[in-house]
Amino acid sequence: MALTEISSWNDVEVTVTYLRENGIHVDDSKCFDQLCNLKKFVEANCKDDDFNELAHERWVKYFSNCKNDECSSELLVIAEFFFAIPSHNANIERVFSLMQSQWTKERNKLHVESVKGILFVQHNFKHLSCSDFYTYLCSQPKLLKAIRSSDKYTWSQPLAQSSSSLTVPESQDEAGD
Repeated sequence: MALTEISSWNDVEVTVTYLRENGIHVDDSKCFDQLCNLKKFVEANCKDDDFNELAHERWVKYFSNCKNDECSSELLVIAEFFFAIPSHNANIERVFSLMQSQWTKERNKLHVESVKGILFVQHNFKHLSCSDFYTYLCSQPKLLKAIRSSDKYTWSQPLAQSSSSLTVPESQDEAGD
């Protein structure tokens, strides 16, 4: 799958059989033809300096060089299945670490949605400086309108309504005076 060398048809056939057993259809004859085209592509590009990139970037280069879906459809199914499996849990561990730093003993009353929003911003906008993030927000009028809206606080309205209907016993009210 790294495209440094091409697997034999026997190896690919085992993969096709496994995918079929798991409900993913791959056409043998098309796959064989596409594997032959992939071998030609790798042989033609293996000497290029820009072909020393990461495995998924090599696959992207191959698929972008294909003229149509017919040239790569079956290999695309195999590549999608292969690359859908994460090779490590680093991103998940990073998110849990960020969550732990936000949901502390002092901030234990945060709602799940609030923590989710904080983590979303921290994880997805970590490449932006504060000024870049500000510029991004200013360029998104719908997002700014949603931020300014009180709709996001609908969870607190039933609590506020129910607390206004509470009555304080007279003995406690007099003790406060």
